[in-house]
Amino acid sequence: MQGFFKINPCGDICKLSLTCSSPCMPVTGKGRMKILVIAEAPGQQEDEQNTQLIGAAGRVLREALAKVGVDLDKDCRKTNAIRCRPPKNRKPTRVEIKACNPHIWEEVERFQPKLILLLGQTALDSFLLDRFEKSPGSISRWRGFAIPDRKTNAWVMATWHPSYILRTQNMYHGNSEEAKFFLKDIEKGLEHRKQAFPFLPEPKIQIGGIFPSWIGRSKVLAFDYETNGLRPWKVPGARIVSFSCCHKQNVFATSITRASCLSQRKWKSVLANPAIKKLAHNMKFEHE
Repeated sequence: MQGFFKINPCGDICKLSLTCSSPCMPVTGKGRMKILVIAEAPGQQEDEQNTQLIGAAGRVLREALAKVGVDLDKDCRKTNAIRCRPPKNRKPTRVEIKACNPHIWEEVERFQPKLILLLGQTALDSFLLDRFEKSPGSISRWRGFAIPDRKTNAWVMATWHPSYILRTQNMYHGNSEEAKFFLKDIEKGLEHRKQAFPFLPEPKIQIGGIFPSWIGRSKVLAFDYETNGLRPWKVPGARIVSFSCCHKQNVFATSITRASCLSQRKWKSVLANPAIKKLAHNMKFEHE
């Protein structure tokens, strides 16, 4: 507070800090188990006490974590996708999510978590902000999957926000199916946290040039064609423009117009070889 006016630490992009009691709520928790919990936005009680997940929804999360031997404050670091409480707990806008997003990545860089637990739609939208032009889709589409995320080198588990679990429990007057799945999601995330993160070797990429010998020695080969029409074997003027294939870390791509006759003959022999199993994204098209 400066005089009678609040200073907005977020500039003119987001004005939520001017309307809440605890602007830019700091990340809390000791994080002994290298778990980063990202919730949606502070509620009234959290805003009043300047800490995350201490209201009724927070109790739901704490109880679920306690069942699998995790203490939210001692074993996790916790933050919100939106650090300032929106007025009347309204849903944050995409502009507000984008404005607050850098602090998520600052914490990931500083804390280096092994497991990131995304609670609710806003947390999911924030985490995947730079990977989708619009929304990544409903949280129900993502929950239940433990994903090895290359950007953070951590396992990511998205699930419902505990406030949603609380609403379903009140609706059904007790433990709901959603609450059971919520606990299973947490258990699955913790199981993956114990596993070594699956690092893949850097691919060895060759574009054009001599047909690589490893293609003919592959036991399983993934390949793909790029064409200028759906039926390049039938429609006049349509043709296969290029193809690419890969086996383990080896990748080869070439333009058909640049490929030598020798390379084309070698590729035909690979396709005709029953000992080399083939993979394709749309196998029906490749068969044709």
